[in-house]
Amino acid sequence: MFSFLKKKPKLDISNVIKELAKTLPSKYDSIIKQIEKGIVIGFFIEEDAYVKFKLDSSVISRFEDPMGRYYSISGFQLEWNDGSRTCFAIRIGYGLVLGIELSDRSVIFKHQNQPRVILMSLRITYLIRWKTPLSPHQKQRYLVLTTYMKSKSKGSISFI
Repeated sequence: MFSFLKKKPKLDISNVIKELAKTLPSKYDSIIKQIEKGIVIGFFIEEDAYVKFKLDSSVISRFEDPMGRYYSISGFQLEWNDGSRTCFAIRIGYGLVLGIELSDRSVIFKHQNQPRVILMSLRITYLIRWKTPLSPHQKQRYLVLTTYMKSKSKGSISFI
């Protein structure tokens, strides 16, 4: 409601993203390269435990796959110095890294020291299943997640 009442995140999301790039297996080379090229220029914390990335439009054009699918890669954990852990997954859509989904939203505001990213077991979940590739018109009509919303800051695109 009022922006001055919102909590500021203590978790360094940019560092989590960099650690994630080091942890991902080499078969996800495209995602690793996106992160290294600086595709993520910001983030939004949604009401649930989803951290939506704000993406650099100049990097998007190099990695976007219009025929790609929307899926989640889970099996990651954030581990802090005190031994506590939180599971998370990354969301990919059309070849682009879109955000991370945490199992516990409170870790964004609770932990100040930097966590390590651990890969426990890799699991891919396709979030939308289609038997045939979608035309651009079908994507626009049925998949709200692929709608681009140009943000107020120049040169960035955010996915809704």
